Amino acid sequence: AVVSTQSTGKKQLEEMRCQLGERDAHIENLNEQVAALTSQCHGLQRDVTQLQQNESDTDKGTELENVELKTQLDALREERDSLSSSVFILEEQVNQLNGDLKSKLDKIEELEEVADGLRNGIIQKMMPLQK
Repeated sequence: AVVSTQSTGKKQLEEMRCQLGERDAHIENLNEQVAALTSQCHGLQRDVTQLQQNESDTDKGTELENVELKTQLDALREERDSLSSSVFILEEQVNQLNGDLKSKLDKIEELEEVADGLRNGIIQKMMPLQK
């Protein structure tokens, strides 16, 4: 029964390690997405700044040009805000996954301690049999 429990513990430990590997890959993917979205936000901010400059420069231009630029600027601002929201959500997911990862690592440590205790118990029970 002890060997079966130890085997089950080892199996659970291997499954958790596999899950942690998958979590690590998912976190890395999310981090890459956050970096890409952050880069997009910076690019959009530059575009917004440029459009704001263009908008002030076009005060001399026609009313139609001003309306078109304002529409583009509003669309870029909306896209920037949407991307900022996506970055925030991804950061929250990364934080959640990091918490999950810590929990899994703690569980692995607990299982390793149980496995060590079982090994020591088996060794102590087999000592008198070897004499």
